[in-house]
Formats: sequence, C-alpha cells, structure tokens
Amino acid sequence: MKLKKRKVFTRMLLLLPFLLIIILLPFAYSSKTYYPAAPFSAISKKEAVQALEPSSKELIYLTEEDGKRWYGFKGNQGDGAEAVISFMKSKGWTYQTQEGAGYFFGKESGVSTEKEASAIVHSEMWTGQYVLYRIPVRHLEE
Repeated sequence: MKLKKRKVFTRMLLLLPFLLIIILLPFAYSSKTYYPAAPFSAISKKEAVQALEPSSKELIYLTEEDGKRWYGFKGNQGDGAEAVISFMKSKGWTYQTQEGAGYFFGKESGVSTEKEASAIVHSEMWTGQYVLYRIPVRHLEE
C-alpha cells in the first residue's frame, strides 16, 4: 500500500511542472511579459503592442510622461526614420542630421533662442519589429 501511494505521489510531482507551464504560458503570451521592458510606465506592454499592431508605416501616439510624448512605429528603423522626419516636418521642423539614436531638427521662423530653434527626437528599437520615439512636448505644440 505504501509503495502505491509513493508511486502516485511521484507521478503528481512529475506532472506539477507541466501543469504549471500549461497554466502560466497563455498568461505570459497574452500579457507580453516576454517583451523587453518599455521605457514608459503609463501604459502596459500589451497596450502598446495592441496600439502598434494594426499600424502601417505611420507613427502611433502611445503615451505622455515627464514632458515627453512617446510614439511607436511598426517596422524597421529606416522606415521609422522616414516617418518621424515626415511627422516633424508637418509640425514645422526641418530635418538636419542624425547622430546615433538622435534625430536633429531645426526651426528658423521667429524663434528667440537656440534651444527653442532645435529639437532632438530620440529613438530606440524596442523589439525586432517596433521602434519607439521620444519627442519633447514643447516641440510639438505650435
């Protein structure tokens, strides 16, 4: 009798990790916990992916934190650069150059200081298919 109870206990112990995996795997997939940490906290990774997934070759507004607006782009960095340059041009900025992950823009019309006459948009590849852009809010308000 003891031998039978021991076999049952051992089998249950062996099945426990598989049961945990089966239970936790759908949760991990649906909540996007396997994605790298997002550089913002106002929205979850799952919400960011849901906003970016249907997009096609355009910047998508994600959130605003600490005086910065976060935009996302689904695609590669080259196509994302074209989208962010076009977006900033629509806001009255002229593209100047790119240095590393920063895109530099300038503005000449009626601006009083050098700080107000330039804008830097920072980018980062978030996953293999999403690029995130951080733009100071003061450069987006006209």
